[in-house]
Parts: sequence; C-alpha cells; structure tokens
Amino acid sequence: MSKQTKVSTLLSSNSRGGTITIKHIEQPHGEFSDPIITIELKENNISIIELPAKDIDEIIEALWKAKKINKNVKTFDAHPDSGIGTGGGE
Repeated sequence: MSKQTKVSTLLSSNSRGGTITIKHIEQPHGEFSDPIITIELKENNISIIELPAKDIDEIIEALWKAKKINKNVKTFDAHPDSGIGTGGGE
C-alpha cells in the first residue's frame, strides 16, 4: 500500500492561486516499487512529475544549476499590480 508524505506546498509565482506541491511516496506502484518524489503543479489543470527518489541528489544539483542560470536572465513584470510576478505566453 502506498504511503504519501506531503513535503511542502508553495504558491506558484506564474499564476493566481496556482500551487506547487512536493510529496514523497513509498511503494507508489505496488509493494516492490521504489520510492518516488512527485511535483504537482495545480493551475488551470494538474501536471504531475514523478522522479525516482534515488536520483534526488542529482536532481537537486541540476535545479541549483538552473537557478544560477535564471539569476542571469532579466525578467519583465508586465502587470506589476496583479501580484502574480512574471509569466509567459499570451
């Protein structure tokens, strides 16, 4: 039987009311399946990413690299009064 532990829920800066929830799930696909980490993005619809828990250190390292790249990108807040920060698309 699957056991879920919610790690964190944050507000998404790209939408109003959108959330990002991170969970650790043991035995996600049955008794002999390895643990996973899920990242669930709830905005207009729901997107869920499943990541092997065994790979979490490499994933965190890659996210830190992405964060460093993002620091060098100039962003534009087209709607400063909206309270939702920067976004993309039209």
